Amino acid sequence: MSEEKKLHPFDQMMFGGRTHKKEASPSQEKREGSNEGGSLLDGVHSIMNSIDELKPLYKKVSPLLKQWNIK
Repeated sequence: MSEEKKLHPFDQMMFGGRTHKKEASPSQEKREGSNEGGSLLDGVHSIMNSIDELKPLYKKVSPLLKQWNIK
């Protein structure tokens, strides 16, 4: 008897049938990990660039915000 037939119909409706995952080999995990590190650094680099671009805007807006906060 298959796994899907052993499940209660309500459980199958709520949680779906069981899926079989194919396990990745260790060499594939190493390659995926190295790609994640590069994308993480790219994300940090783009955030730092955005902050550098927003600094002049913050300097222009901060006096206005200080006046608004005092009132």
